[in-house]
Amino acid sequence: MSFHGFAPPPPKRPAPPRFQSRLPPPPMPALPADVLSRIITHTLPRSHHLRAFTKRYKLLREYSLVCRAWRTVSQALLHQHVHLPRPKDAFKFKSANVPLGALIGRGAQTLRIGAEWESTAPSFHKHGYVLMPLLANMPFLTEMWLEEVTVDPAVLSWTQDLKVLHLREVNLQYPKSVYQWRLPHLHTLYLAGVSVLSEDESFLSTEPLFTPITLPSLTKLFYTWAPSNPPPGLELIGPQLTHLYLFRLPSTSTRQFDQIPPDLFAQLSSLKHLFYDIRYFSDIPLLDTLASPILSLELFYEIAAGKRVEGELVQLPLPDCLVELEVLFLPPPPPNEVKINSLQMMVPPEWREKLEEWIEPAEVREIEEREHDIGTDWAAKSWLRRTTEVVATEKPRPAPVAREQAVIIVEDEQQQSAPIPDGFVDDSDDEEMNELQPSGLDILAFLRNDAETKTDNFYDAEADDELDGEPIEIR
Repeated sequence: MSFHGFAPPPPKRPAPPRFQSRLPPPPMPALPADVLSRIITHTLPRSHHLRAFTKRYKLLREYSLVCRAWRTVSQALLHQHVHLPRPKDAFKFKSANVPLGALIGRGAQTLRIGAEWESTAPSFHKHGYVLMPLLANMPFLTEMWLEEVTVDPAVLSWTQDLKVLHLREVNLQYPKSVYQWRLPHLHTLYLAGVSVLSEDESFLSTEPLFTPITLPSLTKLFYTWAPSNPPPGLELIGPQLTHLYLFRLPSTSTRQFDQIPPDLFAQLSSLKHLFYDIRYFSDIPLLDTLASPILSLELFYEIAAGKRVEGELVQLPLPDCLVELEVLFLPPPPPNEVKINSLQMMVPPEWREKLEEWIEPAEVREIEEREHDIGTDWAAKSWLRRTTEVVATEKPRPAPVAREQAVIIVEDEQQQSAPIPDGFVDDSDDEEMNELQPSGLDILAFLRNDAETKTDNFYDAEADDELDGEPIEIR
């Protein structure tokens, strides 16, 4: 029997499996909450500046919609930084029985009370009771901003974990003649326009604002004051300070600046970093009274004209703390920042020659970067970051001990016209000087143990401490 002409039989189909699971595939392992929190944190603005709050809140609200795990982490991060720009916002925290206030307060790490309190309800916060319900619900605060408010300092003692405190245009109102406040862990304090008041007739406003007992851990003090707000008595707290930022404002009526106490620097036995604004020529010799060698010294010199620098500054003795100097001339601000005469866009050659003679021997160089911050809270933070860079880039001291090096940065910065305070040389009869806008001088000196020094030119338009910029190598 022949099988020619017949097709081969089709292959057998594989038998279907006896059992096929209809369950979904196992889910991917979830990230731990702490890992997810760190990932989300890296996507948020690092700054606590007001302009960064909106962006931060928007991102966290979007993250909370991803899934349940992201929502839990995002809400915790959302409640870490609390901003209350208006008095009515504080009513959410007025009672500890309010679940929302207690929930947010337990996770809050920073608190900012904005400047709209005084203008919105000037009688709302005459006493410190406004902060009481807020701080009662926020036991874990580590940083706090108070701006244009009146507060009893005893209320601040409720935040025992507070490490950084910003006070701007704040009235400290004491019910008694004794200062009743203590912050054992506070290491950084910003004071600008702080006034001290009391209902007690025996109260003396000249008493020290703080002592080693009230602020035992304080090492960094940033103080900006006007003649109506003199320094709060640094003779007690001075020996424990390692960073001091001093900036003086003129009187609104006479444009006069307060004099620096002659024995101030002699009391700073632990000081390592100093920012010092020079308003009078008599301020320069005070640098010779520094009690200990410092790592960095930044001087801001603002006077009425470059010729006054040429004629008066260079005639003063060079401070002993500035032994070896390398001078770097910074360019003036861009034309779009300030209206100035085009003739002042360059540092006068005769001024350079006089300065070179004053600091001789020294090497004079040009750099293209310049600073943008003076006399503000952001400026203080920028200076603090620069001092950190000085310490971080410092090399081990070789053997034998190398003599200290210093770097001075001189900035020809244009300033607006202002009456000349006492202590300056008045050459207003000079017709050429009357035609030009006043100029200023900014000196930045880093005392180092080697010839290699770094300084950073930070600037960020969005946030105060989210700084950028490439470091400038100085060799």
